[in-house]
Amino acid sequence: MNALNYLPLSVVKLLAFFHEELSEQRPGRLTQVGQLWVGCLLVVLISMTFEIPFLAISLAVLFYGVQSNAFYTKFVAILFVVATVLEIGSLFLIYKWSYSYPLMRIIIASAVVLVCMFMMRTHRLGLLFFAVAIVAVYGQTFPGMLDYPEVVVRLTLWCIVVGLYPTLLMVLIGVLWFPSRAVTQMRHALCARLDDAVSHLLSDVAPQAEKYIERNVLALQKLNVFCLADDADWQARSVWWQNCVSTVTYLYTTLNRYSADAASQYPALVQKIRNEIASLQQAVAQGEPWQSTWSLSAQERVAARACGLETICDQLRQLGQMSPDTPPAPAAKPPAMTPDAFSNPVYIRYALKTLLACMICYVFYSGVDWEGIHTCMLTCIIVAKSKHRFVISENVATLWRRALRRATGAAGRHFRHALAG
Repeated sequence: MNALNYLPLSVVKLLAFFHEELSEQRPGRLTQVGQLWVGCLLVVLISMTFEIPFLAISLAVLFYGVQSNAFYTKFVAILFVVATVLEIGSLFLIYKWSYSYPLMRIIIASAVVLVCMFMMRTHRLGLLFFAVAIVAVYGQTFPGMLDYPEVVVRLTLWCIVVGLYPTLLMVLIGVLWFPSRAVTQMRHALCARLDDAVSHLLSDVAPQAEKYIERNVLALQKLNVFCLADDADWQARSVWWQNCVSTVTYLYTTLNRYSADAASQYPALVQKIRNEIASLQQAVAQGEPWQSTWSLSAQERVAARACGLETICDQLRQLGQMSPDTPPAPAAKPPAMTPDAFSNPVYIRYALKTLLACMICYVFYSGVDWEGIHTCMLTCIIVAKSKHRFVISENVATLWRRALRRATGAAGRHFRHALAG
């Protein structure tokens, strides 16, 4: 008997959600989780040992800085260093001009946050503006909590340490000590997609859902970008490797819903395709371009056309006969901002909504005079950030899940403080 039949529907959906999230096979996921766990542990120990304030900001740096591969982690670390300089500089300018004028200070900080949230969604370096927005909105709580400008300046200078030492830790852990290279992840991902294609070719396996297909294909495309930027051999043979990624993607998506019974009358052809895929898989695992002289005879082409495998055979043949040293075409430099950045009202509307949420939280915590919830504006910025890419997300359920995680963490902290008191 299935125990799930006796559980409420909401509990079953919750368990299914956890199963889906925990079973996701994303490239570099386990390594990223391990690095994030070690980094958070070290940050907590260092902050408590040396009495470094603003532990929440240090942990936020790790949460958004530790990435799935070494190149991406290094790139984000450079952005965080630049963002730290910009955000501390902007805070000092705001304090210099408007420290004694709270209304003016809030207006200037609101303008900074509005611009940063807009640029976060429209600029390629959106993470840079995300970091600036976090400290710009968080720094406005210092003058409200303290009446001494010298202490406020010290706290602001502490933000430099708070932002930079987690960045140094994640570079040491994710780039120097335990690097997870994008090329290695790409090889494993390509071999896994070829295994899926072969399994559907040889036997009647249940097809994967479209969302899993889309997720795996997007993972290959993203890894291809990282490999082009990080690996010299991939850059030198970029045309062949990009064609390889396209071929594997085609095999994976096409054979996902292929019925093995359609080719049951042509076992010799299926075996040849299987051998070519195995040869391609072996070459990819070794990091070498795959070369093959295989071609279809007239009889084999008729058989391939009859069972719907002719295009797959042509894709494999073209890849096997392609020269690895094919020079790449000059690539056009992508624009720094999205084409509809200033014509689409969605971006500015998103920035205004986030700013309005921050201002409501500011009025609330100022009115109740409760310094313990001064991180509420920080929560608004973090929850509003998109999970994977800097694009507008209309998935309300995703926003609710992030808000629930933040609320649960805040409740846990409040409970621990109550017990300690």
